[in-house]
Amino acid sequence: MKYKSLLALALALMLPAGALAATEELSGTVTAGVEISVPAPQSGTVSSTFYRVGQWLEPGDALASLELSRVFSPVDGTVATLDAEPGDDASATVMTILPVSKYTLTCSTDDLYGTSAPSRFYVRLGETLHIRCTKDRSHVAVGVVTGVDGSSYTVETTGGELYLEEEVNLYREPYAFSQWVGIGTVARTEALPITGSGTLLEAFVQPGDTVERGQLLFTCAQSTADSYLPKDGLIRVDSAGVLASCNLSAGMPVQQNASVATLYPLDGFQLAVTVPEDMLPYISPGDTLRFYLDWNEEPRWYEGVVSSMAYQADQTPGSATTFTAYVDFDADPTVRLGMSALVEVEVP
Repeated sequence: MKYKSLLALALALMLPAGALAATEELSGTVTAGVEISVPAPQSGTVSSTFYRVGQWLEPGDALASLELSRVFSPVDGTVATLDAEPGDDASATVMTILPVSKYTLTCSTDDLYGTSAPSRFYVRLGETLHIRCTKDRSHVAVGVVTGVDGSSYTVETTGGELYLEEEVNLYREPYAFSQWVGIGTVARTEALPITGSGTLLEAFVQPGDTVERGQLLFTCAQSTADSYLPKDGLIRVDSAGVLASCNLSAGMPVQQNASVATLYPLDGFQLAVTVPEDMLPYISPGDTLRFYLDWNEEPRWYEGVVSSMAYQADQTPGSATTFTAYVDFDADPTVRLGMSALVEVEVP
């Protein structure tokens, strides 16, 4: 208090002598005149949070992150097409991948003859088989069983060269009759369509890129496709200000455009000035007032305009009647809610 008194005296001494008797000082506090809502940019589930209520935020600061749907390549191969753009419905084909396997064989154990060993009539999913054409035995390959349905099964080649539509024999061991396990027909392996769910956010591969099984292809959000979606899944603020409230927590589901927080924006700060009843003739809406924030050892003067006046009730017996003048001003980033101010009022 001693410092504030000396500071006020020093400031008073800086004024012209004739102005001393015509100036009164009132006290004020920086308050929030406006509260804005922070919406969720997309639907999803909160994975982590980064906020603290009451903290100062700059435009672009993140409050939380949302879990994104990540789609990975099911095969080794090459990206053949990219059929969607960010914002498109990901439940349709997003891209196609041409697997490394050039050929797909449709096979069966039905026409086997010779030994009746039971093992010849059953193949296992994932089993490696050796392949040779039946016409002149000049075309050979190796493949893996990718599907089994009774006596029928499919094989995708992992090496070798075959002709389309030709008939082949398949063996567990290279071309031993006792290891003969099926007869098949060669077809070209089709490009594999890759889909997701929700809305496509970002693709990480392009046509012509080589991909491996398990590689990240693209990310999706749960939101609809008719709005801007941040690719990183972060919930950010658009304005500078103080975080007034936020109810986000890890594991919490949020809906697109739903309010998840409130912010006191910097451009909505006001000064609430306590005005005794006898000062009412000298302060009115539209008046310009000068004040400084007394937290700083080198006070900076501000100017603001009185936007409204309100009666300030006080139930204490014998207390004086007071009012509150709300002053709009251009706050800079050093201003914080709750700062005290000394306000200069000219009295005729």
